[in-house]
Amino acid sequence: MKKTAFAFVCKSFMAALPVMMAMSAFALPPRIITQPSAERIKEISRYLPKTPRPDGAVITEREYWDKYAATEDGKAAIAAAADLLNKKIDELPDSLYLEYTRNGNRINYQTPYSRRQTMMMTLAMAECLENKGRFLPKLEELILRNANQRCWMLPAHDDRLTGFNRKMMHIELGNSRYALMLAYAVAYLEPRLKPDTVKKVKEEIIKRIINPYLELVDDPVASRAKCWWHFWYDARNNWNSVCNCNVVRTALVVVDDPLVRAKIIAAAEMAVPYALEGYSNDGYCSEGIRYWNYGYGHHLALALSVRNATGGKVNFCADPKTRKIMEYGFTCQPEPGVGLNFADGAGDPSAEVQALGRQFWPELVQKQSAQAPLLVSRTLDYNHTEIIHVAAFPTLGLRGFDKDLGPKYEKGLDELPQSTWFRNAQVLISRATYDEGQVRLSLAAKGGHNNELHNHNDVGSYNIYLNGKIMTGDPQGETYTRRTFSSQRYESKVLNSYGHPVPRVDGELQPRGRQFAAEIKKIYSKNGVDTFIVDLTKAYATTNLKSLVRTFIHDRNQGVISVCDEVEFKTACEFDSPLITYSDVVKNADNTGLKLVDPQNKGALDVKFEVEGGAWKLDEDIIENPGRPSPKRIAIKFNDKLLKAKVKMSFSLASQQK
Repeated sequence: MKKTAFAFVCKSFMAALPVMMAMSAFALPPRIITQPSAERIKEISRYLPKTPRPDGAVITEREYWDKYAATEDGKAAIAAAADLLNKKIDELPDSLYLEYTRNGNRINYQTPYSRRQTMMMTLAMAECLENKGRFLPKLEELILRNANQRCWMLPAHDDRLTGFNRKMMHIELGNSRYALMLAYAVAYLEPRLKPDTVKKVKEEIIKRIINPYLELVDDPVASRAKCWWHFWYDARNNWNSVCNCNVVRTALVVVDDPLVRAKIIAAAEMAVPYALEGYSNDGYCSEGIRYWNYGYGHHLALALSVRNATGGKVNFCADPKTRKIMEYGFTCQPEPGVGLNFADGAGDPSAEVQALGRQFWPELVQKQSAQAPLLVSRTLDYNHTEIIHVAAFPTLGLRGFDKDLGPKYEKGLDELPQSTWFRNAQVLISRATYDEGQVRLSLAAKGGHNNELHNHNDVGSYNIYLNGKIMTGDPQGETYTRRTFSSQRYESKVLNSYGHPVPRVDGELQPRGRQFAAEIKKIYSKNGVDTFIVDLTKAYATTNLKSLVRTFIHDRNQGVISVCDEVEFKTACEFDSPLITYSDVVKNADNTGLKLVDPQNKGALDVKFEVEGGAWKLDEDIIENPGRPSPKRIAIKFNDKLLKAKVKMSFSLASQQK
C-alpha cells in the first residue's frame, strides 16, 4: 500500500536576532562590514550567461524527461501527483499565522505551509515527466495562490509581525525557500504556464526577496535587521548558508541583468567564510548532524549552482575546510548510515547531501550516498506503510541531467575506523570491530562546553548504540515552540542537563555558558580498548565541588562499555548520576543493575551498577516531551550527602545475544 507524503519537516529554527546571539558558540568582535567591489562584480558578470536559467532541464528538453518518465521512480512520481489532483489546497488563513504570536505554536501553520510547497513541486515534477497538461490547471492555481500569499515568512521568524503587516521585507529560512521553489516551478514550466502567472511570480520574488537582498549589499549596516545572518559575527550557523543559497539560486533563475546576478553572488561569496566559522577546524558541526544535512547541504547546493552558472570560475568550496566539513558527514557515523545525536540536530547523515559532495570530492563515497535516490525516496511510516517523497526541482537540477557521478562504489568510507576523535569539539566515536552479521556495540561521548550552536547543557554526555540503534544516552531534542529559542530555553528538561546522562551535583544542574566546559584528561587506545577521561568539574557552578571525573571505557574484547563517575566535595553534598533511555527497562531483583530492551527489534543490553560512597536508590522519572516520545531518567541517587563517591555503569550485550 502506498500513500503520498506531502509534508516535509520544515527546517526552521531560530526566531530572532537576540536569540541567535544568545545561542552563538562563542562571542567574536563585530566585523568591519564591507561591500563587494565593483571590480569583483564585473568580473563575475563576465562568467555568467546573458539570460537566467535554472540548474537542470526545462520541460521542453524532452531527452531527459522522457528517459526519467520511463523509470519506475518516474512512474511513482506521476502516481503520487495523480493522488493530489482530488485533494484540496491547504488554506493558510491569517488566524493560523497568528497562532505563534498568541500561544507559541509553530506546527499548526508550518505543516500546511510545507504541504503547499511539496504539493506544488510534486505536481510540477509530474507535469515535466508526463508532459500531457493533466496537472497544469491545479498546478497553476497553486502557484498563483502561493505567489499571492500575504506573507511567505514562517511565523516563528516574524515574532514582531513586521513581515505579516508588510512593514519590512526581510529574508529568513522560510520565505527564501518559498521563493526558490516558486522560481524553479515557473522556470521549468514557463513554456506551459500563462504569461501572467510567470510575470506575477517574478514580480513577487523581486519585491519580497531580491530587492531586500540588494538593499543589504548596498547598505549592509542599515539593513542588518532585514538580513542579520549575512555579514555579522552571529552568522556562523545554518541560516547563513541556507538563506544565501536560496537567494542566489533564485536570482540565477529570475534576475535578467547579469550584473545584478553577479552582485548577489559576490555578496554571498563574502558571507561564506563566516558560515564556515560555525564548524570547528576538524569539521565538526555542533548544531547536530541534521543541521549539517541542512546547513552544509545548502552550502554545497550554493557552491554547485554558482559553479555551474560561472563555468567553474567561482568556487565556494575552495577553502580546504569545506572538505573537512564534508568528511564529517562520514566520520561522525558510529556505524555506516547512523549519525550522532547531540544538540538540537540529532539524526542521520543525508545520502542526498553526500551525493552532492561527490561532485567536488568523488572519492568521498559510501554505499548509502552512491545509491541515493534521484526522483523519489521511499520511507515507512509508523504503520509500515510506504510513503513516496518526490524530489524538488532545485535538488534534481544539481544531481540529475547527467550531473551526478553515478553509483560507482567500491566499499569506500563504509570501512570506518575503530575510533574517531574530533579534537576541537572533544567528541570521541568508538566503534565495534566490524564484522558482517555480528552484533555491534558502539559509543559516542563528548566533552565540549555549554554554549555550542543549538546548545544543550550536556558536557560529558554520551550515546551507546546497539546495531546502530541508541539504547541509552542523549535524549536528542524537543518539538520547537516559542520557548525553545527564548530566555526560557533551559526550562526544558530535555535541553537542560537534567535530561542528559550527566550527574546532578550538589542538587544543581549544569548552567549555560562557555565557561562551563570539560577538560580532557586523557584519551588513548590500546589492544582493542578505548579510554576517554574527561574532567567535568568546571561544568558546574557549585563552589562545593572539588572534582568530578568521568571515565569512558570501550573494551571491544569483552564487549563492554563502561561510564564511571568519581566525585569529591569540599563539604558533604547530594549527588546522583543517571542514564537516559527510550528503551524498555527491566530491573534486576537484587538492585545490582537492569536490562534495557529495544521494543522494536528486541535487542537488549545488560547494565551493571558498581557504587561506592554510601547507601543509594534508583530514582526514576519520565521526562515529558510534548510531540515526541518521552525519555526515562533512571538515576543512582545517594540517600545522604557525602564527601566522596564512585558510580560505575557497565553496558554489555544481554546474555541471550552473546
